[in-house]
Order: sequence, then structure tokens, then C-alpha cells
Amino acid sequence: MTSRATTAAKFPPLTNVAAALLFAWALLVWFEAVPIGHLHTGDTDNLVLGARLAAECIREGVFSECGLIEGTVNTRVFPYALLQYLPASAFIGAGLSDEGVVEALARLNLIAFVASLLLAWVALRSRGRGIQSIAVLAILASTATYQATSGFGEMLTAALVLACVTASVHRRPLLIVVTAALASTGRETLAPFVFLLGALAGRREDARVFPPARVLGPLAVGVMTGVVASAAFNFFRFGVVQNVLYLSPLFRTPGIARKFSHLAGLWVAPAGGLLWYWPVATLALVGGAMVAIVHLRRDLQRPRTYLPASLTLAAALTFTAGLASWWSPFGWISYGPRLVVPLMPALAVLILYQTGSTISRWLSPMASTKMGAVAIVGVLAAAGWPQYGAPWSYGAAIDSLIAPASACTATATIEVDPNGYYRCLEQLMWRFSPSPIASAATAGDTVANTARVVALLAACALAFEFTRGCRYASTNGRASRPLDQVNDE
Repeated sequence: MTSRATTAAKFPPLTNVAAALLFAWALLVWFEAVPIGHLHTGDTDNLVLGARLAAECIREGVFSECGLIEGTVNTRVFPYALLQYLPASAFIGAGLSDEGVVEALARLNLIAFVASLLLAWVALRSRGRGIQSIAVLAILASTATYQATSGFGEMLTAALVLACVTASVHRRPLLIVVTAALASTGRETLAPFVFLLGALAGRREDARVFPPARVLGPLAVGVMTGVVASAAFNFFRFGVVQNVLYLSPLFRTPGIARKFSHLAGLWVAPAGGLLWYWPVATLALVGGAMVAIVHLRRDLQRPRTYLPASLTLAAALTFTAGLASWWSPFGWISYGPRLVVPLMPALAVLILYQTGSTISRWLSPMASTKMGAVAIVGVLAAAGWPQYGAPWSYGAAIDSLIAPASACTATATIEVDPNGYYRCLEQLMWRFSPSPIASAATAGDTVANTARVVALLAACALAFEFTRGCRYASTNGRASRPLDQVNDE
């Protein structure tokens, strides 16, 4: 009897069902959505052209100012991150056509999406299946589903940042070096965040402020390797180690009020706010903030109970504040807040690693009743409905996003009319209609609707597993509590 109980605990039916449904969803995307996905994003096509030119420069022995247009800061080896050029160059080297390279990049992003779900599960292995399930749902119920069929490399970067966090949780030095180096080339502003999140993930339930040297050392080596590699790539393109195009003052958001508007928009704007496009992940961050505040008010002298979560939340706020100072904070024209994607899976997983058990205990009274459990499952599963079919419905959503607005004019570009551009951006960001989210929730054919239902069922299974974890957390002993619960009484 004990053996049967142990087996049932080790292989709960709900997580098995969720895994099977997610596999079916991924197959639908692989065979049905990728061929019609957002392969030609504009940036992706430029990436392929730039990768071909870079290969030509290397063959000719040109290792500085490759493609630089004389008298400008523009280069035909476009100013995208090094990480995006690596797979594109590999596919070109394999002899693929431009069309083949673009499709291969999209399929790589789908692989990165599936890998992110697995990494979230592995990272939270010590926290129980309930918290593991909600972490997987945080990624599933998000625009990561759209990124799974996009030709550009945001999903690949997100998977590598999460891989670095996972390697740090399990203290695997070689994996930390490799993943930190690659993740830091995913965007030139990512390096400090990769280091901070990796360091926080490497901590344990003790009084140390910093993780051990076996985590910090590999993290530092990996991040510095990525920074040096990106600087070298900039020298290859621009003749200097900085990305001089992206550093142009033209691309800096003017004025404090506009920056605050962009920051607020990144979190709650109807057209691109994280609350709508990453609902479960955002709720996890809000829950983590509540846990940190409670611990801070309860005992200021025990920083290990509130400092890790506080630093994770500070990283989220700092990262989005940095994007708010960029002329295109969402990375539009795209579906959802594209520029936030590289950090969101890691932030969601890390905040759940730090505070998930306390959140589960808080929800346990509600999860212990049938109506309460159904309400939790309904909210969590339904919140991601617009995203489950995003690989098919992104086109209608983007059309809604860029539908004519009274504040926009034909000349409202950042180069020609900055003031007009920002007026247009504000209106597109904050207007309620037409709604990209509403379009994403309803557009699509039979295949898209089938995929939505499959993903919704998987989300329900994951959410039910989370409620089970909440009930377990309320009866579990002190010895099994993670960091956020130590000395909590």
C-alpha cells in the first residue's frame, strides 16, 4: 500500500495530463502554426541579410566596420544582439535559403518555448509540484506562445536566462558559465540582470547575503564572457565596442512624465501591459511583493526573509524602467510587450522559488473549499485564454494594435516627427478599442480553437495541481519550508 501511495505521489495524474496536453499543443504549433507564423517580422529578414554580410566580411578578412555606412552610425550588419546572429549564421552555414533560415529560427523559438516549460519545472523541483505547476502556467499563459512562432530571437534569450537561473539553483558551475555567457549576449542590457538573478537563485536557506563562490565565480566568468563577446561584435560592426546606433539620443524617451507613462503602460496598458499578456506571472510578482512587505514589517532585522524577493522585484522594476526610457518600450510593431520577454520567465520562476510556499499557504483556506478551488482554477486558467491561440491570432491582434488613431499622422515617425510619434504611441498604448487582446481571444480557425481548448485544459490541470499544493502547504511541517518561511513565526 505504501509503495502505491509513493508511486501516486511521484506521478500525480494531473501533471501527467498537463504534460500530454502541452505536448499535443506543441505538435499543433509545430505542424500547423509555424508555417503561417510571424516569420517575416522585418527585423528577422534584416537579421538574415546581416548574417550573410557578416559571413562575407569574415571570408574577406574584414573584422571592423563590416557593413558600416560611411558618415553614419548605421550598418548593414544590423544592430541586433549577438545571440540572434549565432543561430542565423549557423543555419546559413548549413546551406539553407533565406526562407529556410527564417523558418528554422521560428522552429528554434518553439523549441526554446518548450525548453522554458521544462526548465521552470526543474528549477522548482525542491518546491513541490504545486509551485512547479504554477510556474509552468505562468509561461504558458503569456505571449511566450506567440514568440514560439516568431522568427526573431526573444524566446531563445528568455530560455537561456531561465537556464542560467536553473543552473544556479542547482549549483552546476559549468552550466552556469555557459548559460550566463549566452544569456548575456541576448541583449546588451541583460548582463547585470543575468548576474543578479543567477546570484539570487544560487542562495540557500541560510544567513548569507551572497551565494557561495561556486555560484558567484562561474556567474561572473560567464557574464563577463558574454559582455566581451558583445563588445567584440560591436567592434566588428561599428568599429567601436558600443552599439552606437542604439545609444543615439534620438531613441531616448524625453521627459519624466513620458517615462512614467511608458513604465505604467508596460505593466497595465490595455494594448501591451504585462498584466494582460503575462497575467499569471504578473500575479506571482504581486504575490511576491506582498510576501516581502509582510516579512519586512514583521522583522526588519531578518533581511534574509525579505531581501531576496525584494531584489527580484527591484530587478523587474528596474528592467521595465529602462525600457520606459526607450523610444519603443514594447518593441512594437509586434504582439504584446516583446522587449520584456527575455526576463519574464526567469522573474516568474525566481519569485515563486523565493515566495511560492508562503503564497500557497495564504491561499490554502480558499483552496480547501470546492468553490474556492474552482475559483482559483478558473481565474488562473482563463486569464491566459487570449494567449493560447496567439500563434494563429497574432495577425488580427497586431492589426487591431495599429488601427488608425486620431493622434497618428502619416509622418508620425521618430525620425521625422518625434512629438507626433509620442502622441501616437500614447494613444495606441492606452486606448481600449480596438483591443489586441480581444482580437487574440477570438480570431483564428478551427485549428486555432482546437489548440486553445487543448492549452486551456492543460492550464486547468496545472491550476488544480497548484490548489492541491496550497492545501498541502497548509499542513506541511516547518522542516520542509523554503527560504520565505524560515523563522516566519
